[in-house]
Amino acid sequence: MIYPPIAELVKKTKTRYSLAILTARRARQLGAESEGEYAGKFDEAILKAIDEINDGKVSSRPKNYYFDYVNSANEASLEAQEVEKTEETEEAEAEQ
Repeated sequence: MIYPPIAELVKKTKTRYSLAILTARRARQLGAESEGEYAGKFDEAILKAIDEINDGKVSSRPKNYYFDYVNSANEASLEAQEVEKTEETEEAEAEQ
């Protein structure tokens, strides 16, 4: 029997396709490291990638660029508001 079972891995990634893509991507990352333990050993890199997926160290959460952009814009506006508040308090202190 193969460990971990494919059915358990599919539960973590939702589809077999995403499991295959995630495994291949992580195995390429491990194998591409020039000085790494898995450099040039792609069979071992695939097994290590599967173990990492099973342990939850690697996830298949897609990157959502829109929400990242909106969140960074909100953070920038909050920082600008804080700067304005500190400038106003400094001006008020200087007047006194």
